[in-house]
Amino acid sequence: MNPSSGISGPSAVSTWDLLLTLGFVQDQSVFADQPPGISFDFGNFKLEASRLTNRWEVPTVLLGGVMASERTIALVHAELALQVESREQGLAFVAWSLDNSAGGRFQLTIEPPWLVEGRRYRHLLPWERKRAAYLARPHCYVQRDWARVALKKLAAQVANLNNDAPVTFSFDGTVLTICCAGKVNAMTAEGSPWTESYSITAGALRKLPKRLMSEMVQVAVWESALIIGNHRYSGVSSAPN
Repeated sequence: MNPSSGISGPSAVSTWDLLLTLGFVQDQSVFADQPPGISFDFGNFKLEASRLTNRWEVPTVLLGGVMASERTIALVHAELALQVESREQGLAFVAWSLDNSAGGRFQLTIEPPWLVEGRRYRHLLPWERKRAAYLARPHCYVQRDWARVALKKLAAQVANLNNDAPVTFSFDGTVLTICCAGKVNAMTAEGSPWTESYSITAGALRKLPKRLMSEMVQVAVWESALIIGNHRYSGVSSAPN
């Protein structure tokens, strides 16, 4: 995990201060750019934390240690930003770092309450948020034959339009509708209804796909881009109702 230099804002929480509230104590044996380091004793494993500058010259809080049992050994090495969005997100980062290093779940006979709590906040981790947003993106799937016909019509339409002419996509859960220069292309599709319509300029659609490899062609909006099959067209925005 490559942390950023930190999160600013009125609700930001110091990662270092958070660790101290969890029971980490000063430990002179822990190497740190800003000594002393701190550690948390799990009984059979000591988790160390130190403030260091990583190879990208970014100040971080480094979590480290060696988990060892009769049959296994695992190295903990995780970099956390100096600040996190909230206490809950900070707990999620620490819990994830331990579980990830242990190959799935950090096993203890008695787990500290903050570890149990941190696992409940996994959804606050940035990559989990992005995953959830991706799954919730506006998208639907059109049969290849329907998509091929619609895209051929759309290509002919945008060829005669100015670059800034809008092309609007909407999906009601059953029908995908493409509106272009007063003409409507509609086709059956599968997926969840979109909460709004999306617009992109005709100029962005000059090179629509001619070959569609999948039997079901995805049409989606993700990160300000229109996705058609394996093709990406930038410049999508919400269309006025």
